[in-house]
Amino acid sequence: MSRLCCSTIVLSLFVFLWMPVDGFSQAIRADEAPAQVTPPFVAKIEALLKDKSARPTEGDDEEKKLLKERCVAAETMVQVNLDYYKRGTRPITLLLEAMEQLRKARLELRPKPEEQIAILEAYFELTKYEEQRAEDRYKIGASGKDVVAAARYARLTAQLQLLRAKRKRKSAGSK
Repeated sequence: MSRLCCSTIVLSLFVFLWMPVDGFSQAIRADEAPAQVTPPFVAKIEALLKDKSARPTEGDDEEKKLLKERCVAAETMVQVNLDYYKRGTRPITLLLEAMEQLRKARLELRPKPEEQIAILEAYFELTKYEEQRAEDRYKIGASGKDVVAAARYARLTAQLQLLRAKRKRKSAGSK
């Protein structure tokens, strides 16, 4: 065999091995592209990002200004990662990390339960979606039990925080 023929065979084999196999490779890359139907968490996150009340104002003390600036930075991280996620160019895990930062920043900035519920609901919806996605990937062998357990832990944590905030709001309203 000539050297050119061997190179062509090796190149063809390489291309063949990298070609997607319908079903399996599509399922593996499912986290890289948004679903056909927009998940419910997207609308909740977009509504959160419309709230511009976390901008520093003239009367804020130094700590309040820093808390608000941190919140604005987290909002920017969420907006950028949400845009990338919706285009299918970044995985949902980066959006989850950014939402975790926004959740922490907003909860510290807004101590009243009624002010916390919107961020907690959005974060809960996102973690619930991620848990389902992790379970689906595990079922096809594209993920491990540890990933499912981590997603479940995040969802349960978010759900507990939401439940507690709703209870506090209810008890504050009944006093």
